[in-house]
Amino acid sequence: MLNIYGAIMISAAFINAISQVLLKKSADDTKEKNFLEKLLNKKVFLAYVLFGIVFLINLYAYRGVHFKYGGAIQSIGQVFVLMLSVLFCNEKLTKNRIVGNLFIICGVVIYSLR
Repeated sequence: MLNIYGAIMISAAFINAISQVLLKKSADDTKEKNFLEKLLNKKVFLAYVLFGIVFLINLYAYRGVHFKYGGAIQSIGQVFVLMLSVLFCNEKLTKNRIVGNLFIICGVVIYSLR
């Protein structure tokens, strides 16, 4: 059963997915700029700040989540990345991506039943 700490960790996985999509969008927006301009981008800065926040949230969440379940919970973030990439990066939702994400979800459910 999912407790409040597990829900916090799932929320952190969603925030992490947002930061990954921000990095992707920034890479798309700055294709023709030099390295320093790419690095000193608002989206890149925000994405790394979000990564830091996710780290701190996960540190807190591990108070109530066993380490063996933490990795499984965090893998849900890949499902969030797929959804956000389709919505904001105009990536195609392919059969392989759907099947892959279904495997992730099934794996988390099976692992959690143990």
